[in-house]
Amino acid sequence: MTSAARAEQVRETRRKVLAAARDLFLRRGCTGTTVEAIAHRAAVSPQTVSNSA
Repeated sequence: MTSAARAEQVRETRRKVLAAARDLFLRRGCTGTTVEAIAHRAAVSPQTVSNSA
């Protein structure tokens, strides 16, 4: 994978995580949203959610 392709993959993963988090925060509130729920919604691992912050 080229560095440009990898950079695009990182941007897309971050976009998915942020979109999932925003949706869940709006629906469930801050206390009702977990890293695991964000990961599940974004189809990534919980560690990826933590690394995307």
